[in-house]
Amino acid sequence: MTDFTEYQTWPWFQEYLVLSEAAPIATDAKILPVTVGEAYCTWVLDTPEVRDIVYRGYVLHKVEDDLEDSLLGTSTRYFLLRNNISEKNSANLTACWQVLELILMGELSPPPHEDVRDRLLRHSWAFKRV
Repeated sequence: MTDFTEYQTWPWFQEYLVLSEAAPIATDAKILPVTVGEAYCTWVLDTPEVRDIVYRGYVLHKVEDDLEDSLLGTSTRYFLLRNNISEKNSANLTACWQVLELILMGELSPPPHEDVRDRLLRHSWAFKRV
């Protein structure tokens, strides 16, 4: 379970606070290159605290509380801001959580992998092949 004060010390969360203060006015959401979804999956897998929340929520189906659910949304906004993509695209990245579930269960190879890109393209309108 994520402690209320613990997440505030995570490096990515601290960077998110800085990025969100300086963020430009968000533009409308758009269909993203599938490589963005693949990169988000990679970032989650490489970020232990977010990976653990996805594992608890999507593999174990035991999201601890509203805080962890909120932190998943914050992780998508952080990733987008960090990559200069409008944070209005945050709903687009939620499709990645089901793909991450399959990766964490060992049913799908981790990115970079064509199966990850195909799964994102088949199961979400949010991505396109470029």
